[in-house]
Amino acid sequence: MQFRQGRQGLIALRWLFATFLLLISLGYSALAGESLKGVALVIGQSEYKSLTALPNPVNDARAIENLLARLGFETDLATDENAKKLRRTIDGFVDDAEGADVALLYYSGHGIEAGGINYLLPVDASIDSLADGDKALISLQDVLAQLRTKARVTILLLDACRSNPFPKDAVLKRGGDPGGQPVAASGLGAPRGAVAMEDTAASSDTIGEVIGFAAEPGHSALDGVADGNSPYAAALLKHLAANAGYDFGQVMTLVTEEVYLDTGTRQRPWTNASLRRFLSFGGTVDEASADEALLTGERRKLLLSIAATPQDTRNAVEGLARDQSLPLDPLYGILKELQVDTAAGPDQLEKQLRLGAENLKKLLAEKVVPLRKDPELIRLAGLADRAQAEGAIALAKDYRAKASARADELDKTLDQREADILADRIELASTYAEEAETSILAFDFELAAAKFAKAYEQVEGRDGDLAFKYKLSQANAFANYGIYKGKNDAIARSFPLYEEAISSADRDKNRDNWATAQNDLGRAYRLLGERDAGSQFLQKAIEAFDAALTVSTRDHAPTDWAMIQNNLGNVLWTLGEREEGSEKLLQAISAYEASLTVLTREQKPLDWARVQNNLGNVRYKLGERGEGTASLYVAVAGYRDVLKIWTRERVPSDWAMVQNNLGVALKLLGERERDPALLHASVDALEAALLERHRERVPLDWAATQNNLGNTLAALGKPKGDKDFLARAVAAYELALQETTREREPLQWARIQSNLGMTRLPLGILTQDRAVVESGRRSVELAWAVYRQAGYAQYDAFFRERLKLFDEFLPKAQ
Repeated sequence: MQFRQGRQGLIALRWLFATFLLLISLGYSALAGESLKGVALVIGQSEYKSLTALPNPVNDARAIENLLARLGFETDLATDENAKKLRRTIDGFVDDAEGADVALLYYSGHGIEAGGINYLLPVDASIDSLADGDKALISLQDVLAQLRTKARVTILLLDACRSNPFPKDAVLKRGGDPGGQPVAASGLGAPRGAVAMEDTAASSDTIGEVIGFAAEPGHSALDGVADGNSPYAAALLKHLAANAGYDFGQVMTLVTEEVYLDTGTRQRPWTNASLRRFLSFGGTVDEASADEALLTGERRKLLLSIAATPQDTRNAVEGLARDQSLPLDPLYGILKELQVDTAAGPDQLEKQLRLGAENLKKLLAEKVVPLRKDPELIRLAGLADRAQAEGAIALAKDYRAKASARADELDKTLDQREADILADRIELASTYAEEAETSILAFDFELAAAKFAKAYEQVEGRDGDLAFKYKLSQANAFANYGIYKGKNDAIARSFPLYEEAISSADRDKNRDNWATAQNDLGRAYRLLGERDAGSQFLQKAIEAFDAALTVSTRDHAPTDWAMIQNNLGNVLWTLGEREEGSEKLLQAISAYEASLTVLTREQKPLDWARVQNNLGNVRYKLGERGEGTASLYVAVAGYRDVLKIWTRERVPSDWAMVQNNLGVALKLLGERERDPALLHASVDALEAALLERHRERVPLDWAATQNNLGNTLAALGKPKGDKDFLARAVAAYELALQETTREREPLQWARIQSNLGMTRLPLGILTQDRAVVESGRRSVELAWAVYRQAGYAQYDAFFRERLKLFDEFLPKAQ
């Protein structure tokens, strides 16, 4: 058999030993880069005579053989061989592997599994071949067993996991087995001999083996586009040469995650490695350019970070990509950025990932290809686009910054180019805007706002639509910066920017732009209003939403109209909680019910669930203020309907929110019905919410649920004077106050203090502990002070009645 020698002749392998004693016991020299022999057989089977032809295996084989030769292997290429020739080729390869340090076999073509044995199919295979599989087909296990006795390292890379090419009821017979074994429907099976070796100084000179399948055992692999490469081959071509910084196990991890992304999770390679030493090829393949090296390096870092991502997080990312119809690569890039960006605090990971997905979807939908003339801008923008598409967000941001720097240089010369001034200004604006958009994916909202401002400066007075777009984007960046970084002043900075955007949009000619800006302004007012004890920002939010609805009508833009109705309902609900009477709460119900006429469960299930949850909150509040239980039962039923859509696996944080809301409603319902079973169901729901509302991730949500849990435990303890329930309630309130501070959320802090005080009162009476009662009175006084400061005089009588209960007991206490 003739082997074609690669450019470097021999493969250099680096064996990395754990200790010097082990190195001596195996008899190796300590020279790094010792030249060792590597042989490779590359097989591609496309032109099957009786079975389904495969377009890509020969292409795959030729490309893989070329790569292995450049990596230093002595290679042999075999394509479209029949059984006789293929067996002769493999036998020759086994002979040539004698004494080799590495023997690598790559196979692309049809393969089947029957009775736990994997077979490779020659191009003359037919249904008749199954009558004596050992003779007509190639047993992979036999090949592996022979190679184990020849080479110190055996590597099998098998792109043969396609669907079974034989009839469904096909049976393979072996010599001495008259009954035969059924052929598996798809994929290959894990080889029987693929077991991990013990890491001992055995007498055998064998180092181990690696078996890589294009898909998991029993699963099918994709063939790829015609005249191209299969996803598995493409990933091997992209990463097999990653020698400088990765051992072979890491290389196979890169291949696995590359295929996972490339196929949209439909295919996941499988590797069984039983190496007793780290393996790295000595040959290298140079990248085409420094930029290509950067892109490839960042891609590999992303793939390894994906491999280390917990499965529940992977499920969340995949669900987000599926629900939002987004590519996985940049979503995982966003996740990677979040894992290293702790500026927003650990409680924001899931919320920011969802925001990142929304920003990515908007970027992909609204991206405009600008008229670029400057070659350097074209180059940098292209590199940034590639990095962003492959999930290398930090690298994309760096390229955008370089493009912006180039834009700064060009900005100085634009006045001399009057004929092209508008196109060039738009070009520079788009460069700044693209850096801003990529910065948003990295959650750098402050930088995004600054870059949108520069983009606006380029088109102000030149292009009205672009000027509006960049001004609105700048406002949204400030609002998001304030929301996710906890900076209320940043939200306030967005208000005049929204007003400028609204003023620049013609209400009649650009009605959609005008309505969008009004809606975004309303959202910003609402979010700040929820943090503020007063109602001025909430009233302004209502004005903005009402204005948006004059243009975004149900007939003109039904989905936008429905979302604005939901936003309006949220503001009315918040106001209704703070005001006496039910007027605002009933208005909120009307807004939500209007929204649900468009956002139906059948057509928009996730949006329907969000509005339905909001509607449940209002019905609960009405039930809390009124008599009877009818409204509470409706709220409970609504929450349970939402949980059928918002499952823990699909949207864990939203699931936890609804569990919390359900627990609150069940608590009040249990008190009204005097039914301990409902109260215990409330405890179950609230404790379920805490499974996802972790203190380190979402401290304020965690604290809110602890407060609600305290309320239910107190409701269980007070009627029968159960000290254990009351003590657990006090402990829950005290935990809640560790995160809900007076500075962060004054009204919520006051509510918890009041709840704590009124639970310490019966606990102190039962235990005859005056100090506990006095501490409870101080908590109620602190709560009243906050309500007075916020201007809620209507609660004065409420707090006086509560303090009177303390004053009746304290004079009698010792």
